[in-house]
Amino acid sequence: MLRLTLALTLLISGCRQESTRAPAADTASAASAKPAAAKPQAAKPAALATPGAGQVVLDGELLKVRWDDGDTFSWKGAAEKVRARLADYNTLESYGPVHRWGQWTYDELYAVAKEATAVVRKGGWTCQRTGKGGGYGRVGVRCPGAAKALVSAGLAHVFAVGRAGNPELIAAQESAIAAKRGMWAKGAPQGLVTSLHSADEPGRKKGGKLYDRVASTATGDAAPTPHEQTYKPCQEVCRQGSCMRYIPFKRRYGKGRLVCSPAP
Repeated sequence: MLRLTLALTLLISGCRQESTRAPAADTASAASAKPAAAKPQAAKPAALATPGAGQVVLDGELLKVRWDDGDTFSWKGAAEKVRARLADYNTLESYGPVHRWGQWTYDELYAVAKEATAVVRKGGWTCQRTGKGGGYGRVGVRCPGAAKALVSAGLAHVFAVGRAGNPELIAAQESAIAAKRGMWAKGAPQGLVTSLHSADEPGRKKGGKLYDRVASTATGDAAPTPHEQTYKPCQEVCRQGSCMRYIPFKRRYGKGRLVCSPAP
């Protein structure tokens, strides 16, 4: 009986020792385990730059630009100067007094063109490339803020090719016309002549179509007007209630710039 009691005591003692060792083994295992890696936090997007006077944020990049007129600017690229033509609107030509309609004189509308240039130069604008060309080696750029500011003030008109213009800008133009702001102070013609091309222009392809472009003041569509005429420098051409003087492209700027004498 004494032997049986002693055996049971040894057996119970052994079980207790095993039960106290197990947690120690678990503790050692937990100590050797590597802590779980922290989840990487998403990077916060960089704050967009705010452009000041003479600056443009183009596709997120802050650029110092030079405005040639109300719808064209340029900047120094990595290798050469880059020129941009703004989409959706058009300002009157700033290379000389070439526009006239209604009771406006050429010089009065020339002053409107200069005012448009002054407005965009004073502001800072956020723009995006359109992915299309802007003619004359320029890139197409869209600056919604500049477009609305100028059209609303009557310093620019809606411009699109082969389609109606931006609905928001058309509404802004209708409001400007009704309020007689800017170029609309003396009334609005049916269309505005925006470019003239003469049959004798150098570089014209043989058999190529010749046209002038006239922008509708109702829709903004600048439809081409085909013709086969040869224009003389400073000749006035009138279409759809507005007139424009023809200045060959190579005589619009620089030393050979042609300035037409005032109309009698």
